Amino acid sequence: MSAKRNSKQKPAEAVEKQLERYREMRDFGITGGEPRGKNAAHKASAKLPFVVQKHAASHLHYDFRLGWNGVLKSWAVAKGPSMNPADKRLAIQVEDHPVEYGGFEGIIPQDQYGGGTVMVWDYGTWEPQTDHADVNEELEKGSLKFTLHGTKLKGSWALVRMKRKFGSETKPAWLLIKEHDRYERDAEDISIVDEKTKSALTGRGMEAISKSEDHVWAPKTNASASRKARHHQVQKMNRSTTKVEASQSPVVLTHPEKILDEESKLTKQQLADYYLSIADGILPHIANRPLSIVRCPQGSSKPCFFQKHATDSLSSAIESVLIKDKKSDKAEPYITISTKDALVELAQLGVLEIHPWGATNDDLEHPDRIIIDLDPDPSISWPTLAASAIAVRNLFKEINLDSFLKNTGGKGLHIVAPVIPDQDWTAIKQLAHEIALHLEKQDPRLFITKMSKAERKERIFVDYLRNERGATAVAPYSPRARSGAPVALPLPWSALDGSERPHAFVATAAEWNHGGDPWVTMRRLRQDIDLEKAFHILKT
Repeated sequence: MSAKRNSKQKPAEAVEKQLERYREMRDFGITGGEPRGKNAAHKASAKLPFVVQKHAASHLHYDFRLGWNGVLKSWAVAKGPSMNPADKRLAIQVEDHPVEYGGFEGIIPQDQYGGGTVMVWDYGTWEPQTDHADVNEELEKGSLKFTLHGTKLKGSWALVRMKRKFGSETKPAWLLIKEHDRYERDAEDISIVDEKTKSALTGRGMEAISKSEDHVWAPKTNASASRKARHHQVQKMNRSTTKVEASQSPVVLTHPEKILDEESKLTKQQLADYYLSIADGILPHIANRPLSIVRCPQGSSKPCFFQKHATDSLSSAIESVLIKDKKSDKAEPYITISTKDALVELAQLGVLEIHPWGATNDDLEHPDRIIIDLDPDPSISWPTLAASAIAVRNLFKEINLDSFLKNTGGKGLHIVAPVIPDQDWTAIKQLAHEIALHLEKQDPRLFITKMSKAERKERIFVDYLRNERGATAVAPYSPRARSGAPVALPLPWSALDGSERPHAFVATAAEWNHGGDPWVTMRRLRQDIDLEKAFHILKT
């Protein structure tokens, strides 16, 4: 099979052509051309088809399929394949699928097994590695090594069956692992499923496929039944989408009733409404900055992931800014936003945390804020943490900087001092480090600047490393991907006077979001740093 797509071919025609290829394979059996009969050798003597289908069913996953013995041997890979050999991706073996299914891209009606949207994310050919040529034997043993020749996945791979079942799964659990070769990536590289998001067959994204009526999987129905199934799916899609009415936003939320936090029962719709309600407060601190976002498409109780790179699967409301990597000198697109509609798009993506850089897109090499992160051991009382935040505020005052307070939504506090962006990252990091060292010197039994958790017992870790190029800190008003969906809330300094720590949650925003923003003056505050004087004060 050719791994190239004819850009002039219509999506429906491309799918039909691919289906025909797979039907032809079904007719003669995809066993590598081995002779038939009970004495036939079970070894592949030719390249065999493989396909990876991105599948938005009850949960988003990737179906990894190898053609063998007239069927598609299939595994469900929740996170999708990884080109990083250090990643061992859980792959639950599912039933063999008919060969023609490997060419399918379109809609499976919700009343059928696996109902949802299916994309041909990758396809190509595979063959077992030389020392694993007896495929049947290797599958039975639970260790198959093979080589992929796809449009996206290439090189050497392994499927290894786990000795025990995974969790409550009753089906065999395997691990899909990339082997070391010239195609591998490391942990610093963007994952291939985040980078390559469009169909290898038609170039469409999942949303475009879901809205198309060109293919509905109904292998055992006649044409009339197929049309009915298609109509049923389209009607269900219409019922499961809604526009965010609060701002007449053009953004469409799919499955607005989806619960993103089990404790508070926060839905995607409520998250979108929350983002709109705090847009005027959060946008001044995240707009026109590179962002890292925490996406929880299945909710905060399921695996979430960080994303900082912009990909072609994101809405046009979510912009990008090119940032050159200091080590590789390679420019990469980072996520950035500037509008309320973009905030709603973040809700659509299941974004439960927003973390901006400490510099703007206009001047990435000069930060405009200094952040001191107080991360207390659980044994530290609120009055002690509050007094520590006041100590940091006083240090900032000594070097002529006003500062602002934020509850992180976890157990810590951030003290933030806005500055004119005329110092580079090295200078700002060094200044933040001096503040941390000064605190540690003044009270070494309470403060510690080392990251070692073993030494942080009954102490407050003073984290100054959020002042590095590329580092981020949770935005004011951002939710947190934790049980209950707490909020990183800006606080007035008077909030430290209370005997108990203030808490805020997305679900209770109506109780605390009354329009008063403790950080409103930060937007117009311009503070210059006399570095020489500041270092002299902090070291004495």
